[in-house]
Amino acid sequence: MNRPDPQAVFDALRRRAETQAIIARTEAKAKRGAELGPWSLNVRRDLVAPQSSLALDDAGFMSDYAGDMVSGTAVFPIMSAVDGLTAINELIKGREISRESHAGSLLTLSRMATESAATTIWLLSSTDRAMRRGLSVRFTASELKEQRKYHSSIRKMFKQGPGKNQPVEYQKFLEHVRLFDERVEMLKRGENQTPKAKVPNNTSIVEAAAKWVDEHPPPHDTNGSFGREGYGFEDAATSFYTISSAIVHGLKWPLDYIPNGEVDLSRMIMEGVGIAVSMAECAVALFEAQAQNWNTETKRQILYPTSLQQTVEEWARHYPADPPEA
Repeated sequence: MNRPDPQAVFDALRRRAETQAIIARTEAKAKRGAELGPWSLNVRRDLVAPQSSLALDDAGFMSDYAGDMVSGTAVFPIMSAVDGLTAINELIKGREISRESHAGSLLTLSRMATESAATTIWLLSSTDRAMRRGLSVRFTASELKEQRKYHSSIRKMFKQGPGKNQPVEYQKFLEHVRLFDERVEMLKRGENQTPKAKVPNNTSIVEAAAKWVDEHPPPHDTNGSFGREGYGFEDAATSFYTISSAIVHGLKWPLDYIPNGEVDLSRMIMEGVGIAVSMAECAVALFEAQAQNWNTETKRQILYPTSLQQTVEEWARHYPADPPEA
């Protein structure tokens, strides 16, 4: 009978202990991300304080389109990101019962949360009110381009598919398209009133948002890679977004970077969850820095974790609530 190799046994135990430590850190970070849930669920009830920087961004701008053009455009992505973080926390808590790593799901949700939170930061990071307004308009216009593609599919469904015998529903759809076209024209007018800017692809948005955070390290999180020389948060976020995008699209090249199996996969999940939570916390803090009235006490509730307060206050200095230029 062959005796087990002591070195092999030791290596297996070491990898197992390392994996358990990584999992524990991932669980702690996921729990922290879920603490943003109450903010996400309730913030729209009282989106911005009167006379706050964001309230002034919205005031008198694109009011025929929406009463909260800047704040409403910026809040939706981070709300979506926090929903993803909540799902991450639930999946991780349930792994002991499911006995599954849920690696693909956790990496996909982390990628989504990173991207969505980065979008909020990209929309709000400029200190120029006119640019924030312009980005909200152009980002919304870019959404409508995708919606137009969806219209083509629905139109075909009504003309050639199961909807061809639904004339009433088809007329409702045509009315929807008419109103859609009106919104497109409103956005064109908004584009003409604001500085020109390009809406980059999702990877570039993640890079830009992470770079901004590197340039404005959040005081609430001194343990992250924010502003680190040589390899900062921009590098970490971009690296994770690239490899997780490959996983989402079913590519195999990420396998080259998990040669040790479970321990490497666990580390990748930990890094992804960590980046997603960090990006989301920064997005909430940046939104709140501009959503609060720092000159007058208001009834607007503070819904985010108190741990973010230092960052909210620090970043608020960059966004004074000066009245918009006439």
